[in-house]
Amino acid sequence: ADLLHAMQALSQLSYTPTKEARIIVSEIRFVKQCAMLRPCDDNGTMNVNSGLALLVLGAALGIMVYIAVVLAPLVFRTLAPEHAAPLMRAQFRSYYLALGGLTALAAVLLIETRPLPGAFSAVAAIGFLILRQILMPQMAEARRDGEAEDARERLRFARLHRLSMVVNVLQLAGIASAAALLVFSS
Repeated sequence: ADLLHAMQALSQLSYTPTKEARIIVSEIRFVKQCAMLRPCDDNGTMNVNSGLALLVLGAALGIMVYIAVVLAPLVFRTLAPEHAAPLMRAQFRSYYLALGGLTALAAVLLIETRPLPGAFSAVAAIGFLILRQILMPQMAEARRDGEAEDARERLRFARLHRLSMVVNVLQLAGIASAAALLVFSS
């Protein structure tokens, strides 16, 4: 019965014509809260370049985490090693190219207005270029030579692989830092 009375009161309120404006003032001001976040302009609207860069950086982070946490373990758990390793090697050329492009785009969008997150993005992009163009061919050479049972080349491959993983973790941290700076710095 109380619900029915409340609904009747609301319906009368909304249909009762008056000459004065009825404005409900709320204590929650989303625009003002947005103004505290860095991707927003002084008037509380999001800067288009910062917003796009934040989306691009989020996509890059998502791809990196998905590959590391879901895809790579799944491939190595599901496929035989002689099939899993070539599949992962094949996808890394595209992985580095796509992430290099995303982080370069973020750097271009940010470098003029937000230089620190832009610099983090640019360094990550350069890292992807180095990994793809320099480190991957060296790893492929060491792997081929290591298949000939040369202990030095197997050790060289292991070191290069470890280096690529460290660089990837640093890139992940740099991209996450750029995104955090966009959202939380003042």
